[in-house]
Amino acid sequence: MKKIVLTFKNLVARAGMFAMLCSGFANRAEAKAPDTGKPNVLWIYLEDVTALMRLYGTEGVVTPLAESLAENGVLFNNAFVPAPVCSPCRSSIITGSMGTTLGLNQHRSSRTKETAIYLPEGYKTVPELFKDAGYSTYNEGKDDYNFWYDRNKLYDETDGKPARKNWRRLQGGRRIDWAKVPKDKPFFAQVQLRGGKNKKKVANPYPLDSVKIPPYYPDHPEFRKLYARHIDCVKITDDEAADLLDRMKKNGHLDNTIVFFFSDHGMKAPRHKQYPTEQGLEIPFIVRWFGADNNIVKAGKVRNDLVNAIDLGPTSLALCGLDIPNYMEGKNIFGKGYKRDYVIGFRDRCDNTIDHIRTVRTKRYRYIKNYFPERPMSQLSYRSGHPEMVTFQKLYDEGKLNAVQAAYFERKPHEEFYDLKNDPHCIKNLAEDAKYAKELYRHRQILNDWIKETDDKGQYPETEAELRRVYKERKAKCVNPEYDIFRDARL
Repeated sequence: MKKIVLTFKNLVARAGMFAMLCSGFANRAEAKAPDTGKPNVLWIYLEDVTALMRLYGTEGVVTPLAESLAENGVLFNNAFVPAPVCSPCRSSIITGSMGTTLGLNQHRSSRTKETAIYLPEGYKTVPELFKDAGYSTYNEGKDDYNFWYDRNKLYDETDGKPARKNWRRLQGGRRIDWAKVPKDKPFFAQVQLRGGKNKKKVANPYPLDSVKIPPYYPDHPEFRKLYARHIDCVKITDDEAADLLDRMKKNGHLDNTIVFFFSDHGMKAPRHKQYPTEQGLEIPFIVRWFGADNNIVKAGKVRNDLVNAIDLGPTSLALCGLDIPNYMEGKNIFGKGYKRDYVIGFRDRCDNTIDHIRTVRTKRYRYIKNYFPERPMSQLSYRSGHPEMVTFQKLYDEGKLNAVQAAYFERKPHEEFYDLKNDPHCIKNLAEDAKYAKELYRHRQILNDWIKETDDKGQYPETEAELRRVYKERKAKCVNPEYDIFRDARL
């Protein structure tokens, strides 16, 4: 996405919701805010959202809530998740460490007793640490973690009922009733919004002829529909986030609350979700501290440094005056001397599709290592039957795609290297360009050293028990050779 320094007065003057959002929803009946002394933390967790927002200087929609958060908080222009798909990303964020370090890197793993993955003894997740510090903890919607856990130990429920036990299927907690959230305790809350998966309709859909199609897609109506719908979903999500903060304000829970507004990965499109590319890993990210005038979360600040989403938990703890455990790999984004020279991304099995990819993002470059180059990006997946994918495949079969577009269906290069300053879409691979040999070597070494230092669990085969479970559930879609041992067996 294009990076800009915002002139917020011009932006927000055109946003119809500005007065309500920035005045604290002044025309609503409001309860008195609790005075616990400790700040609250709210994670507004968006699903499948790429920042097609005016806020980020890209083609896209006006998002009054996000723009208001940024005007009164900190906007991050270079924030990346560690994995481009739900469960390994969310597992990394909630533990404050890379899923590859803890063995949580395979999508939707640890879903049965036979395949259970346990965190190291004594390892506590972010909500557990907040609970230990006297906080109420809540999760509305998806959790989707790749380790064995008791949801009741992580989260409270405002309806007084035990948390859902069948988390392996339902993947989430019940709606938070803000009227029932205690006033005498601080809280840590996660609220998941459907984001790019939202099914709601909009009164004025984004016009198809206004969509700008990236060069790695054919300019076809199906891709215009895909992008226009995503822009509509971003608008819907912004409205839902505004409604959430409105309900919190009415019930006296917004003052002294630190809001983190971010996505779990890119939009549900080829080369985005499930792919460790720039588009799959880059996320919108804003932090605002409501009701606090401080020099930590400075209003209107724009940061261009690299941020890893595993830093969200440690940052949340630190802003509340709590210690960051030594076992967490994440850092305090607002800490003195915070600096990341690179952000690592990973992709391993996604549902039935087995791949192994690692990537390094530095300030200017992205390096990608494909360990299975013979397996194209177009491997059979959950999206294979989607309209845009059917069209994409048909155009490829008919020879109607150019080389950049056709690459999605063909053998991947063993290494990829992109100069983001000159090639933001990552379509010109410089891995064999002698002018970039020194930088290529540097990035290759960063990755090799990181794999060794962290003992990246993606180096090791997934357990036979886990692969057997996947095969039982998805037999016809399990085309990779790793499943061959099960094909003739009685399962």
